[in-house]
Amino acid sequence: MKLKYPFNDWIQKALSAHNIKLINLDFEIILIYHKLDNFHNDPAD
Repeated sequence: MKLKYPFNDWIQKALSAHNIKLINLDFEIILIYHKLDNFHNDPAD
């Protein structure tokens, strides 16, 4: 698949179009995720 824009521009446009904010994962976030009950198995989420 060929993008209409350079990859960096495409990602920024896609994120802003859907009001998505990227965050950095740190150890605390990983521990919280690990403790969630009944969470589905999709690692992308």
